[in-house]
Amino acid sequence: MTRPKSLSPSVRQKFKSQYNHPLPSLSTYFCTESGKRFVYWDDIKNAFESVFYLQDRSEERHLFMIDECADRHRPLRIEHDPDEEYTVVYIDGHEDRSNSYQHNGNDIPSPIDLFAPLGRLVTTTMYHFDRLKLAPTAVRATFLQLVANARYYHGLLVEEIEGLDEFSFKAQFGGRDRALIMTQLRELEEQVPDWDYRNVYYNMFYRVQTKWDYATSKLFIVLPSDLKSWDDADSSTHLFRLYFLCDNRMDVVARSGLQQHVHLSNHPGYNLLQPQKFFCKYGDYVLRLLELVKHGYSDNAYDIPSDTSAILWKFSHTSSTLNRRTITSLIEKAITHIQALSPPKWIMEPGLTRNQSAAIKGFLEVQGCENTEGDLHRYIDSGQHVSWRCQMHTEQHFGWRHLKNLKTYVDGRLGHVNMQQGILQVQLKSFSETDQIHQHLSDIRHLFNLSIKLNWNLTRSEMEKLCQSVAQRKTVALEIDGVPLKIFPPGYVHYTRNIFAAKIVPDTVTGLQLVTILNYPAPKEQCIHIGNFILQSKSSPWGLSRSWVDLRTDLDRVGKLVSRAQEVSECKAAVTQLQLVQKKHGLADTTSVTIQDDKWGAVFDSKDGAIVEAYSLDASCPMAIYASGSLRRLTVDLREFARPVARHNTRSDCCSDGYSKTR
Repeated sequence: MTRPKSLSPSVRQKFKSQYNHPLPSLSTYFCTESGKRFVYWDDIKNAFESVFYLQDRSEERHLFMIDECADRHRPLRIEHDPDEEYTVVYIDGHEDRSNSYQHNGNDIPSPIDLFAPLGRLVTTTMYHFDRLKLAPTAVRATFLQLVANARYYHGLLVEEIEGLDEFSFKAQFGGRDRALIMTQLRELEEQVPDWDYRNVYYNMFYRVQTKWDYATSKLFIVLPSDLKSWDDADSSTHLFRLYFLCDNRMDVVARSGLQQHVHLSNHPGYNLLQPQKFFCKYGDYVLRLLELVKHGYSDNAYDIPSDTSAILWKFSHTSSTLNRRTITSLIEKAITHIQALSPPKWIMEPGLTRNQSAAIKGFLEVQGCENTEGDLHRYIDSGQHVSWRCQMHTEQHFGWRHLKNLKTYVDGRLGHVNMQQGILQVQLKSFSETDQIHQHLSDIRHLFNLSIKLNWNLTRSEMEKLCQSVAQRKTVALEIDGVPLKIFPPGYVHYTRNIFAAKIVPDTVTGLQLVTILNYPAPKEQCIHIGNFILQSKSSPWGLSRSWVDLRTDLDRVGKLVSRAQEVSECKAAVTQLQLVQKKHGLADTTSVTIQDDKWGAVFDSKDGAIVEAYSLDASCPMAIYASGSLRRLTVDLREFARPVARHNTRSDCCSDGYSKTR
């Protein structure tokens, strides 16, 4: 393999001895696939004769890097860490290289030279397997790296011991027989698939960002519609249905006698459109879910029965083609079919993203007014984790009398409670009613996404109390309509970061994951504040069915494109993406969009289709915006530097308020 050239010879990795003596630094190389710098292991071995492994500052053995297939890179390499000074550990444990054991031709090495370093190899191999044994809850990439490294040292040990057999050595290591050690290592190797299995599903359940709302359940299975009509040789008979699973977690407070395991929803499922395309996109994920239902999984929060048929509990939908007698055969057929289309492979990220979850709906055949949630209900637990559960598992936490009182209160104020979507809409006439709605929500012990319309002249202090009250409820999303602009602080309001996220809701209130503010009491106040964006619009989106979480996610992606833009073409690409986001979310009547960052802001004009204004605290606005040629106004706030300028009175363009403006 041809080595890449070091792109920057000055970027070097530091090393030290076990006694903290400085050792020579080595050149690093850049991997274009991973975007990471590294040092070749061969370079390390050439520089430090008989090096065995490296230790980091936490005294852990540093791991070899792995590639996109979760195998060791060849040649072996160590990831570069500019803040780390790796400790070099030698095969014989000594600093003096003169006693290092080496094979010289056909000479037989003496036991004194041989068994000490071989014993260290045994210890290191055991160390990696012990570390792997404790890693099923590790991040997926870390777990895969541990697997690759444990198998590397295991392979080295087997080679060395087989080499001893050539010299007829019968050795003991640490008082243990060689055969016993090899048996123990073989048993550990046999447990790796089980550890890997648990790591995949632990990451699937817990490593994904469940605090950002999922469009529907991330748990589902895809099964053949009917095995009787299935013909392996006829692809036209390969029809499938998708069934959602109740994403229930075992809770401390649960209805007595109600089984708490994951199960099929009480819904007949959906015909799958374009199954080949669907499996091409989601095949690996579907396979993992089918294997999960086939073999089961259990921990402190999730219980997936090891008995496959138990996934159909007494309230699940069954039919002549899907029942306890047929489900095992259906799962086996689905696994075989998908594996033939897309052979299983190591996956770094086994979970499903929110956008991927939402896109699944496009593959479902929906009849009439049928929804695409599979009769599941959106549920937010006290930790703000969003899941989709069956009605019984969702309602087991309710106080029914309090729920009835809440619905009566909301209905009397032109509102609506959507239990399936977990959304509460209400119109309030005074600040005292905000206390009343907060009390009802506290009584019911259930979290909703809130959409509140304010029909009075709100003050800044009332707005602050309202947001803090909602935040204490740990609501994921909050919409407020009817906020007058007078509650904004004076100054450069147009460019200020979302005042409601940064000022109204202080840093000490961490419950609100998303604050959406809608200003619509007067025509000139028609703007949406969401995250770091302000969207000026011609009409109110109040009452429309729209996912603010999706909108914020897409807008944040646009913000990153703008902030990273180095060339004018990159800036234009970000603008194009913003236009696509507006179209996707039904915001075609948006007249302008203000994009905000910590130290700069930019205004996109829909009519011009370009960024026309920019604001910067210290000229930190992306250069691509400066060079775009579409700016009509550029404002640079030099307050940090204005005081010495004003003192010497050397700048004629300094304003009385200490601002320097460039047009």
